Amino acid sequence: MASARVVPTILLLVMLLPLFATTGAAKDVGRTVEPSQIRDCSSLSTRFTGRCSSHTNCSIICRTEGFILGECRGFIRRRCYCIKPCPKQ
Repeated sequence: MASARVVPTILLLVMLLPLFATTGAAKDVGRTVEPSQIRDCSSLSTRFTGRCSSHTNCSIICRTEGFILGECRGFIRRRCYCIKPCPKQ
């Protein structure tokens, strides 16, 4: 009986392994500087108004401010933060 449960569990883990292996590598795509020399700098958006409920809307506003990405942060007070890579000092 125990072996009937072990086989599906092992198969599930084998199928999920490529997912976990590729997630970290996908973050570095498109960077021309080594990842060890880059850190993310973030700042509160100056143009976004209201409660931040959509990362997509936040990113669009942040791109107009010269950043590459935007994300909503906070639990009670959701705000839009803009993100760009900063060189290591």
